[in-house]
Amino acid sequence: MKDFKQSQAVKQIGFLDFSSEILTSGHWPYQDAPKFSIPPQLENAKRAFTDYYKSKFANREILWLFNHGNC
Repeated sequence: MKDFKQSQAVKQIGFLDFSSEILTSGHWPYQDAPKFSIPPQLENAKRAFTDYYKSKFANREILWLFNHGNC
């Protein structure tokens, strides 16, 4: 998160104080997450972080588990 917050990508999320944690699937075993929509501001933060993460770690994937987070 420190590198992300110092990157140009963070400008895409504006005023939103966004934070995420990257954990292995062994730590958060996959389970079907409830279906719901996230607000546009959070969608922008998700997209900016995903793009940034993929640029650093090309062979990794992110599975967003919103039901394990909070706002």
